[in-house]
Amino acid sequence: MRAFILRGVIPCLLLLLAPPLLAATLEGRWRLVEQYRGSGQANLVAGGPALTLEFTRGEGGLSARIWAGEDHSSAVPWLTIVADCGPLPVTVDELTFLPGERGVQARYRLSPPGGDGNELEVVERYAIAEGGRALTGTVHVIALKDGEGQGSYVLRRRFERAP
Repeated sequence: MRAFILRGVIPCLLLLLAPPLLAATLEGRWRLVEQYRGSGQANLVAGGPALTLEFTRGEGGLSARIWAGEDHSSAVPWLTIVADCGPLPVTVDELTFLPGERGVQARYRLSPPGGDGNELEVVERYAIAEGGRALTGTVHVIALKDGEGQGSYVLRRRFERAP
């Protein structure tokens, strides 16, 4: 009897648990709920318009877009920097999805208007956490002048799945 239970019940339980595990990919909408600078404890998200990151599947695999606020018609492709003067072009050096699409790493550069040798190198790393309910990671920003490091900072971020 015990052998039947182990052979019959356990595989059924594994099948019931499998869909949530398979669904734990980047695909879907993520709302930024926490952002901290360095080791700081002040949540920088409070009070501003909600930032949403959305991954969708197309013919070429996953792609992403990002927007602030509730109006997703203002969405721009992810890895675009939106500034007061409008979107700033970036040069993407790397965009890598982790196995099973359970995370992503992007490395890109942007040159602020003016072209005086100043540049920012940005590395964003995110991974699925909390059983697929959250996306956590960092944004590492390095200031460069003529290719030499001039300082840096790190943002720690936590997104939650959005409807």
